Parts: sequence; C-alpha cells; structure tokens
Amino acid sequence: MTRYLIPFSVLLTAAVFLVGCDGIADLDVENKNDPTRSDVQSAADLEQLLAGSTAQTFQVTVSDWGPHMDLLADQTTSTNAFRSFWDFADPEFRRLNNSTTYANPTIFADPYSNLNSGQTGANTVLSTVEGGEFSGDDQTAAKLRAGAYLTRGVARGYLGLIYNQAFVVPAGTDDPTQVELNPYDAVIDSAVSDLEQAIQIAENNDFAWDLLVGNEYSSGEFAAIANSMAAKISIGEARTRQEFESFSDQRLQKIIDFAENGVGGSSALPSFTPTSTSGTFVHSLADWSTFIISGPAGYLPMDVKVSHLLDPSYPTEYPGGDTILDPHETPDPRGQAGGYFGYTEAFGFLSQARNKSLFSNYFRLRYEGGNNWFNFNGEPVPIVTNAEMQYIKAEAHLIRGEVSSAATALQNSPFGDVSSEYEADLPILSRPGEVTFADSYTLDGNGIAAGKSISSSASEAELVRALHTEYSVELDMAAGIGAQWFFMRRHDLLAEGVALQYPLPGEEIEILGEVDSYTFGGLNSTDQPGTAGGSSGSATPWTSWKDFDSVTGVDAPVGFNSNAKAKQGRVRFEEVDVSLPLRAGNQ
Repeated sequence: MTRYLIPFSVLLTAAVFLVGCDGIADLDVENKNDPTRSDVQSAADLEQLLAGSTAQTFQVTVSDWGPHMDLLADQTTSTNAFRSFWDFADPEFRRLNNSTTYANPTIFADPYSNLNSGQTGANTVLSTVEGGEFSGDDQTAAKLRAGAYLTRGVARGYLGLIYNQAFVVPAGTDDPTQVELNPYDAVIDSAVSDLEQAIQIAENNDFAWDLLVGNEYSSGEFAAIANSMAAKISIGEARTRQEFESFSDQRLQKIIDFAENGVGGSSALPSFTPTSTSGTFVHSLADWSTFIISGPAGYLPMDVKVSHLLDPSYPTEYPGGDTILDPHETPDPRGQAGGYFGYTEAFGFLSQARNKSLFSNYFRLRYEGGNNWFNFNGEPVPIVTNAEMQYIKAEAHLIRGEVSSAATALQNSPFGDVSSEYEADLPILSRPGEVTFADSYTLDGNGIAAGKSISSSASEAELVRALHTEYSVELDMAAGIGAQWFFMRRHDLLAEGVALQYPLPGEEIEILGEVDSYTFGGLNSTDQPGTAGGSSGSATPWTSWKDFDSVTGVDAPVGFNSNAKAKQGRVRFEEVDVSLPLRAGNQ
C-alpha cells in the first residue's frame, strides 16, 4: 500500500478562506494549527483555534466556488469566461482542466486546502483534549470534543463528496508519511463516524455550542445539526444510481434515522441556517448566484433546466437564432411571477457566438440581496433545512422500494404544505429598501409551500422527477455547494460527459510526485469512470435529465395536470445595454 508525505501546506494551512467575490480575506478568529500544541492547551486558546477551523470549514460549504458545481448540474448557466464559468457550462468544455497552468486552478485547490486545514485544526483540539493535556472543566471538554468531531466530520465529508480521494488525517499524527490517500467512500465513512461521535457526546452532555462565530446552539440543537450533516454526507456518496442502489438496507435506514433526528424532525430547530458575520462567515454562493446586472439580467442566470422541470413544454436547450422564449407556465407558485425567479428578455452577458443553447431568461429572486451579501451581519446562511431532510428521507425510502413512505416525506416538505423556516429573514425581507425586486416579491416568510400532492403508489419516475424539481427549485442555494450536482449524479441525471467528481488538485499532485496527473469529464470520455455516461453503467432507462420525460412518459410536473404544448419562441428585435458588474468581469 502506497503512503504519501502530506505536504507541509496541508498540515499548517493558515485559516483563510474566500468570503465573497473579491477574493481571500483573513479570518477574524485566528486558527493556530501548531502541531506541537504547546500554545493551545487552555480552554480559551482551544476555543479560539476551533472557532477558526469551524468557520473555515463551514464557509467552504457555501463558498463562491459553488457556482461551478451548479454549472455542471445545469442549475446555473453562463457563457462568460471569467473564472472559467463557460468551461463548466458548455458541453464542449466539460472535461475538468486539472493543470496547474489552468487559468483558475483555485476552483479545485481552494476547497481542498481549506477543508484539509479545518480537519487539521480539529485534530489539534482532539489531540489536546483527549490526550490528557487539557485542564478545563468537563462540560467545556465535551463542547470542544463534540465541536471538533463535527468540524472534522464536515471537512472530511465534503472532501469525500467533492473529490475522488483525499487524506484522512488521524488526530495526534506525528509521522505524516504514515497517512495515505483514501478513496471517497472511505473518506465519507470516516466523516460519518466523526459525526456519530459528535452526536453521542452532545446527547450525553449539556453545553452551548458557540464555535461558529456569532451563533449559539444548545447541545440538543447541536445533535440535530450533526444528524443532518451525517444524512446529507452519507447519501451524497453515490456517484451513480447503480452505486446508490447498492447501499444496504441498513445503511439506508441509518440515513433515514439521521434525517429524522435532524433539523425540523424530532428537534425543535427548524433548520440549520446560522447567521452571517461580515468578513468571517457569509453566504458567498448566494452572493455570486443572485448577482443582477442592468437589463435586468442575472450575471449567472438560472439554467433552462429549472424552467423545464416547472413547465415540461419548455425545451431542454435554448432555441437558436434570434428567438426568445416566453415565460414558463406553471401552477407551482414558486415558479410564478413574484416567486423564486424573475423573467427577463435581456440576455446580459450570455453570448450567442459562444453557445445559444446555454441561454436563459430567468434570474434568481429568493436570495437576492441587493448584490451585497457579504458586508452584512445577521443574514441567514442556509446549510441544511427541514426540506432537505424530507427529500433525503424520500430518496432513501424510494431506493428501499417504500413508495408510500417516500410520498409521505414529500408531502411533509415545501412540495406539499410545509414551507421552509429560517433562523433569520432573507435580505429580500429584512432589507427591502436595498433589494430592487422586494416590492413585487410574494414570499411568505422564507419559503413558499407549493401545495402539490403525490400518490402513495406513485411510480419511481414520478418520485424522481418530483425530487429533482424540489432540489432544483426549493434547495437552490439552500443546501450548500454541490447539492444539485450530488443529487443528479446519484440518479443518473447529469448531462452526458459531466464530471461526477473532482480530481486531486493539480498542485497537490505535483507536490506528491507519486500520483500521475488525471481528471474527469468530457464528451469524449463517457466510457471512463468518473464521467456521466461512463463505464460504471446505468441503473436507469434515462441517460440524463434531458431525455427523462420522453423516456419515462412523465410529461407534467407531479401533483398537477398539464396539457401544455411545446413552448414557442418569438423573434427578438431590441437589444439591451448591459453594464459591467462591479466585481466581476465579462470575457
């Protein structure tokens, strides 16, 4: 078995992370990852260290590299070369460029380095507290241990969700040459084990978890958060539907139990939407994804996929020529005027010369924050919601063949009559004077219940389509980075040639020396593992979301009747001036 020397940068990465579209900023709470632990033995030092690692780790889950995953999932679209967005949106370019000479290697390197640094900071705390070097009281020790296991579990979990392999660094590792690269399933196994440790500690102690800056949760609420993260990380492991269906009944039941004990379930905590602290912990994913330019138009528009899910008469690719599409038509209030999205005839930075099929007429409204999410305190940062827990339960029941239970879980979500609840109001409600579209917005609280219904004997295709719609509509920016990418890959819904995972960052491969350069994705690589349509095979009759309706015969949004005809385009005559965004380029 080959073992690798962990790069010095992985073990001692400073606690910095992306906090918005302007680049990298220092943590307000210093993260002193000192392997000797000589300066972090007091409770105050350990709390300061763990607070830094916790903020750093959870910031990755809502980072501004998330739009690239949404582009892979056809959740977002773009023809803009800035930050290599176009590379991730266009079918011709979907092979991931993992070279260190790539224009934006930080797409792969930043989440990787920050998650590894969070893992290392948590290890320092665990080594000190569990190694007999801590002299604080028992409850403080319990809070530190539980918090460290949560942070390390989330860090390892997202490494396993995003990359095909990663390091699992044990606490107290003095010889890094004895640490090996692990495949993603082993990384996720270790993450879930950590989260179970965190849950057990919380259930047997009474403490206030105040290590995510500006937020505080009881030990019971903390346990619900840890259960929720275990549910989403465990179910997210599968790269294909075939792999998902290989999950044992025991594992699927465990996922259901995690979700049931998560937010909104047996817990009084309705969701895990900690509030932001400017410069330290902010919703960078929403900051980028809701950016609106003059026209109005979305800088990163909503992909036509979402319109097609709401209105099956909508095409799966935007028509060519000079035509534009009329608004989609849907009985779902979330997709209607004043709901989650805004319609426009302006195409913004979308370039017809690059690929007209990637166009869209919709931008996002629900999380619109006046083009400024990261300079405010107290904004909700959704990481996991009760809605996501219900969808996870529905998925697990579906794979177990328990259709009635899957339908019940859907009814207990915004698909049915239960809208989302957050711990603070979204900017469109809390800062209406700064949000352009607030006056026309009809959001009831922080979410809209669609009021749909589904039969307890629904078909597999009906359940999958309903879940796909919920992930694309309700969980858009409400479940952290990659949520739609992870969901679609485990149901064989990603477009052909899309990468199912990231490789180790190119710079990490160069440092290791013993790992050959590799990558995933590309229309010419669909016979390779790690690429949608690859050699792992398919457990479904559909090949992607684009042929799902025609193959399965599900031709209307579940819960409604529709006799819609194919959507017609019309000629566009006028041109709209578009100004350059203040913090992003148009290339």
